[in-house]
Amino acid sequence: MRVLMISDHADPTSLTARTPTPLTTGSHAAGGQNVYVRILATELARAGVRVDIFTRRSSADAARTDTIAPGVTVVRLDAGPPGRLPRDSFLDVLPEFTDALCEHVNGQAFTYDLIQSNYWFSGIAGLRLRDLLGVPQVHMNCSFGHLRRASYGEWRNEFYAIREDAERRIARSVAATVVSSAWEGRLVRERFGADPDSIHEIPIGADRGFRPADRLGARRRLGIDERGPVVLFVGRPELRKGLMTLGVAWQTLRDRHPGMTLVMVGPDEASLAEDPKLRPLSDLLLEDPAPILAGPVPHTDLIDYYNAADVTVVPSHYEPYGIVAVEAMACGVPVVASRVGGLQDIVADGVTGLSVDPGNSTDLANAVSEIVAGKLGPVPLKAAVTRYRSHFSWARATPRYLQLYSDLVKSGVE
Repeated sequence: MRVLMISDHADPTSLTARTPTPLTTGSHAAGGQNVYVRILATELARAGVRVDIFTRRSSADAARTDTIAPGVTVVRLDAGPPGRLPRDSFLDVLPEFTDALCEHVNGQAFTYDLIQSNYWFSGIAGLRLRDLLGVPQVHMNCSFGHLRRASYGEWRNEFYAIREDAERRIARSVAATVVSSAWEGRLVRERFGADPDSIHEIPIGADRGFRPADRLGARRRLGIDERGPVVLFVGRPELRKGLMTLGVAWQTLRDRHPGMTLVMVGPDEASLAEDPKLRPLSDLLLEDPAPILAGPVPHTDLIDYYNAADVTVVPSHYEPYGIVAVEAMACGVPVVASRVGGLQDIVADGVTGLSVDPGNSTDLANAVSEIVAGKLGPVPLKAAVTRYRSHFSWARATPRYLQLYSDLVKSGVE
């Protein structure tokens, strides 16, 4: 089977650089979608599926094609002006990207059995390509416009109305929508009117390298204090990730636990200063003891960060993927997460972590303190790893993708 995967703005190779760049994990340009696309394609290829991933060429230095794993090729298409493009500006170049995609596919000596689109821009491009090729289209939303709109309070921004209309059309048109949680499935069905039979719940997993490792060794490699408790945040430097909530909670935690260290992967001083909505966070964070602001890091480096931590916090206002919580559990680390989106299905409250109300810094601080004090008992590592392996590993997810793809191809559904 040959699958054409579209990941418009999220180049999966952006997470593999050894030197932090604007496209490494935790930056504005890379995150859950990049991780999901790369790992899914790699796991499918291990099972014998040939995967070509089409994305926008965001740098003149980037190769036109890259083989990132046996059976997985990234194809970069020119669309719009050279260089990086803010994600929300991709709509301006989407027609050019779609034209380039269709032209490239038309010029090949082979065809594809199935299309998987990721994010709404890709979904629009995928619908046109589906009609051209006459093959089934599977779609993954990756996030939802109305939730992002609410988290930013941008009620007058017409961009979101365009996005939601597109998300609704995609959900009603594709052969299948893959959702990573029951919560996401309900949203696609109730808000977008998708056929319930077209919705397939397949939880995401973590990269195979994410597993428990020696905590002291991880701290030594990262230069983190080996004695006190370590709290980890991983995410883009964006307001919707709950950074202000975390900043207020940290003021409480550093007074309550003098030896505690907060490590933040993604944000750095520059990214906090350049975003007016995040500038107040500097006043909350950059005091003694200041947190470690690691900035963006290559995705594989996260393994040490997770294993160095006593608890990972995910204080997001909304979180469709929840991949940080999944990666933490794969490493045996308990999670404190907002009671929103897919996080509600990922974190087993009171077993593998604690759930808190979004935006509530007091709840967040208290939950971290409870975990540090041992509220989850003596074996949170075992509980987290057990839940990961039984619900979220790619060893469970990949066969479900293969079955879905096979069923759609055999049925001839478009």
